[in-house]
Amino acid sequence: MGVPGCVPGRKEEVYHNLGQFCCNCEASERRNSVFGYCKNCQIHLCNKCYKIHKTDKSSVYHDMEKTSPIPAKDPLPKCPQHEDEELKYHCRMHDEIGCFACMLSHKGCETDYIPDISVQYASLDEYTELEVSMQSLQERLSENLKTMKKNSFHSERAFQISIDAIIARKMALVEYINELEQKVRDEAEAYMKDSKDKMTKVQSDLNHLELEMLNTNNVLSKLKNQKKYNSLFVEAKHAAKEMVKYFEKMYEISRRNLVSDMTYIPTKKHMNDDTIFGYIVIGKPEEKPYSSPEFLDNRKITQVNIKSESDKKVCYATGLALLSPDQLAIADKANKNVKIVDVSHDQIVSHIELTSSPRDITVIPPDQLAVTLRDEERIQLLTTRKGLMRKTEQILTAGNCRGIKYYDRKLIVTFDGKLRPKIEILNLNGDVLCTFQHNESGSNIFSEPKCIGLSPDSSRIYVTDFSKMCIFQLSRLGNLIGSFGRQRYMGVAVSTGGSVYACSKSSNSVYQMQDDLSNDEAVLTINDGIKAPIALAISNTRNMLYVSCGSNDADVSNKLHVFKIKHKPDK
Repeated sequence: MGVPGCVPGRKEEVYHNLGQFCCNCEASERRNSVFGYCKNCQIHLCNKCYKIHKTDKSSVYHDMEKTSPIPAKDPLPKCPQHEDEELKYHCRMHDEIGCFACMLSHKGCETDYIPDISVQYASLDEYTELEVSMQSLQERLSENLKTMKKNSFHSERAFQISIDAIIARKMALVEYINELEQKVRDEAEAYMKDSKDKMTKVQSDLNHLELEMLNTNNVLSKLKNQKKYNSLFVEAKHAAKEMVKYFEKMYEISRRNLVSDMTYIPTKKHMNDDTIFGYIVIGKPEEKPYSSPEFLDNRKITQVNIKSESDKKVCYATGLALLSPDQLAIADKANKNVKIVDVSHDQIVSHIELTSSPRDITVIPPDQLAVTLRDEERIQLLTTRKGLMRKTEQILTAGNCRGIKYYDRKLIVTFDGKLRPKIEILNLNGDVLCTFQHNESGSNIFSEPKCIGLSPDSSRIYVTDFSKMCIFQLSRLGNLIGSFGRQRYMGVAVSTGGSVYACSKSSNSVYQMQDDLSNDEAVLTINDGIKAPIALAISNTRNMLYVSCGSNDADVSNKLHVFKIKHKPDK
């Protein structure tokens, strides 16, 4: 409840300008404005203490009087319109404050003198009670603030303790997982090392022999350039070839698990330490086919589409290579591109255009392809990362490269040019490691070599020769083991059982032979839907044979024909 004529904002100013405070309240560290004065006790009292003092038995007869607050000592604010005058007056009608000069325009209005009104307002009971309430509220707020600070401190402490516990638990879990990871890694590495040692041990002898042969060839090349060592060169070359043939023969014999016939012949001569029990004659070992019995089911399982929407011609797939059991890479000579086909879902998942017609293709694990570009005399490497093909490096070749096969970080490449028919083994940088071109008499082994197949252990190389109408079987060192000739063979593939499959475009047939090229049999013919077959691929995991055709019949050539390879039960 305000005092009529009170100027807003002056209450707090008056409070701070009071000259005295209640003596009783000051003893309790409170500052309440003076309301009255006891002449006997000579103390100033606030409104509340004044009433108590007046009714108390010990002071009920004291001479007490109400006092007016001491006027404010600070000067009043200056008038904004008259800088030398103070704002001393208030017009009730217009609710305006101003100086004496301002009030001249309010002569007919009821005006109040602000210092008098402020003193009257400060002496009211409502003002005093408001002060007491504000003081009590301030004390409670102060206590609440202390409590809040205390609670905040405890909350922060509890939060930090929780965070420290979580971090400690996290570090313990990370340490445990790291230990577990290292343990699994160590066990896996130990297992992989043991498996790798076992795998490499099988071919260690032959690899050592290959290295010795290369060293021998280097030595022989140096000796050949020195005329004074001609006789030594001839003898060393002949000895090296005989040694290689001997070791390859022994390798074949041990691999095929052949048993030699041994015969005991008693001696009739004078017995001595060497002949006391006679002597043993070792008969000539009989070599037998190593391939396991299997047959091809000529009932077609399915057909896989290999023609993409961008192909303008009938497909002519001269090269096939399995990336995985589900994906097959195809070199399409007619449309000058390479495609990857999902054979399980019968769809083309990727393709890439080339600058000329590709002839053959092979997989370089884990995510590369090598394609022969015969007319450009180079090999184009492709990456298949993230399911998309992209050109990377290229390898220049000395001649028309045709067939290609990858093994053991090397590329076996055939060259079917009439001037330089040969086989080269290259590393992945394109360096020629060795060349297979001539036989012992110096004449050419090959006339028009096309495609390459490898035995399951990669110890033998099978090469089809179109002009000579045969298949050659060579060792990894290039020595001719055997040959079989009857048809103009093109594509060739070898199963895990060791059977050799070759196709002939001119006879519209696919033939099956044992690993020594014996017992040939036409297992697929035109009656089985095969017309002019040109390339083969075998899925060892699914025992599937994939056949591509180069016929003018689009329904035949735009598809891969799939057949099942089955194993005969042991007798």
